[in-house]
Amino acid sequence: MLQSLFACGELTSSDNELNFSDESIAASWEDSGLIARRATSPPGIGRSRISFAFQTYGDQESGFRHDLQGIVEIFRLDNEYLPVPGSEESYSLRRVSLGRKESNHKHADGTNHVHNDPVVSVYAAEVDFQYGGVWGAKFIVKDSTDLELPPILLSFLVQNSRLMSSEGSTVPATIQPIMNEQNSIESLSSANPANPEMHQISIRDSLELGKPVIVSFVTPSFCQTKLCGPVLEEAINPNYDQFNGEVIFIHVEPYDLDRLKSGEGLYLVPAMAEWGLTSEPWVFVIDTEGKVRVGLEGITDAEELSLYIGAVLN
Repeated sequence: MLQSLFACGELTSSDNELNFSDESIAASWEDSGLIARRATSPPGIGRSRISFAFQTYGDQESGFRHDLQGIVEIFRLDNEYLPVPGSEESYSLRRVSLGRKESNHKHADGTNHVHNDPVVSVYAAEVDFQYGGVWGAKFIVKDSTDLELPPILLSFLVQNSRLMSSEGSTVPATIQPIMNEQNSIESLSSANPANPEMHQISIRDSLELGKPVIVSFVTPSFCQTKLCGPVLEEAINPNYDQFNGEVIFIHVEPYDLDRLKSGEGLYLVPAMAEWGLTSEPWVFVIDTEGKVRVGLEGITDAEELSLYIGAVLN
């Protein structure tokens, strides 16, 4: 599991010189040869999983770097973008990758769309944010040659409220459409092939069974990024094969498929608003008490999801 390595009481002498101004961040990118990006939405107060991506400096077409390993030091920043003394914590970075195989999606018009994406990787950590505002990240990483790069800096916003993705949030008793005489699998899932077993029970009813629940808001055929299809195929489906029976798996299409197929455009389903979501994909791991263990936004893989499932089963 993604654990904090240590929490420092006082900033070190090198950290006393740290600042997260735009100039300092840009200089760190140039020195290291890497650009850091936040790969998830702004987190909220509480413990959340956040991920970052790296690209080669000066080459925006280079794609994501997937050969890094290391840690991230997180700081709360003051109004001058300086670290607040005593706020530093360090976390190991877990590399999470998707798009490692060719996949074939059948779209609503009957055409086949072949994805042959390169490896796309982000680096994730679980961070406990006690305050909203601007925070700083200092990445200390090595590349595939075991060369330690100069520190890479990034600042990012933390929202001033708890979000559904924060650990311990209470899951809404959502009654989303499920398979019945009125709803065919085609109206509920754009996956090819779809898994009817993920559309048999409402979220509300699943919470009454005393089992962990995996709720995925993913659209394989109408994804707005190249990552949503592979999330279902490469992360969720392997874990369904391993844990079905012990864990309930629910798939919710983020968009109204009937309206989308009729040409009306992308309209979010009511469940998205109920969960406070405006983007996809999202995968939520929910414990037996109906509380969120983790919300995985964007890129997650089978190994990462399996770790969180194992945690709620034990």
